[in-house]
Amino acid sequence: MTRGDDLVGLLGAPADDPRVVDALQSFAIRWPPQLQEPVNPDDPNYYVWRPSSANGFEFGFQDQAHLCGLDPSLRGKSPLVLSSVCFYGEHEGVRPFAGDFPFGVLLGDSRSTVRAKLSRIEVGPRIHIRDVWDTSKFRIVAEHDPRSGALDSFLVKLPLLPWPPLDEDPAPKLPTADEIVALFGQAWHSPDMRRVFFPLGLDACGPAIATRHAADLRRTRGIELDFFADPSRGEDNPIKDKGAAFSAVKLYRARHLDARPWAGRLPCGLEYDLAYPEIARRVGRPPDEHRDGRLAGYALWHLPAFTLHVHVDNVDNVIFRLSLYRPGSWQGMTP
Repeated sequence: MTRGDDLVGLLGAPADDPRVVDALQSFAIRWPPQLQEPVNPDDPNYYVWRPSSANGFEFGFQDQAHLCGLDPSLRGKSPLVLSSVCFYGEHEGVRPFAGDFPFGVLLGDSRSTVRAKLSRIEVGPRIHIRDVWDTSKFRIVAEHDPRSGALDSFLVKLPLLPWPPLDEDPAPKLPTADEIVALFGQAWHSPDMRRVFFPLGLDACGPAIATRHAADLRRTRGIELDFFADPSRGEDNPIKDKGAAFSAVKLYRARHLDARPWAGRLPCGLEYDLAYPEIARRVGRPPDEHRDGRLAGYALWHLPAFTLHVHVDNVDNVIFRLSLYRPGSWQGMTP
């Protein structure tokens, strides 16, 4: 099986599906996909890759419970499914894929040619280091060498499915970014904080705030509140949590660090499915600080009401996480 469209058609199939087994054998991959024992039990890896450097191709498998947002207790016990296929072009250390690339793409296609060929897809590409298209079934990521313009890789994968919605009726009202920022400087148990955040579960976070100065509501609301030391109180203050002022909030994309998505509106007209250039355009000016890596990056703006830190995924061209900091509190902080 060397037709790219046929290989894409296998996405979602179990690792032991005869068609997948035949495909592995056709690429001379002898080792069946199998999850390894995690090096760090607190940070397990639910992915398995089976590359064929000689054939310019890579299979990616994933634990089904992890992929589909099922009960976390099933992870590591669920079947592995084929979740990604990658076709390599002029990629260091790998021979170019000799078969037909999917969607009519050819090995020698330039970036503009690939964009033209994929223009029929439902949504236009998010453009940055890579070009990314989302279809109703999968995500396509095309990368070209920035120096030669040659096609480096063409990845097709299944995105992580979101967690199922919480069973609640009615759902609590979510605060706007302006309402959240207006609470900066307050203690976690102040009347205004109680009014806004207790319906979201902040009432159960008192011990964590006292010990770690953080309220982690990622798994239920996709939000995390940070409480930095109030400089007006001395180090010997016996009531430690009262000496911590609400100073930062992190808003998470669905499934980033296993979070549910923050379902409220994001500041500056931002949305999670934006690549860095569009993020900067919507904020309205270049960032005060910006770093780009091949896999991830960030941009930082010091705005009048808050410092905005945007953590971006440079593979999928999306926002991982948005953080808002109380003015003046960013210095020396870890995002």
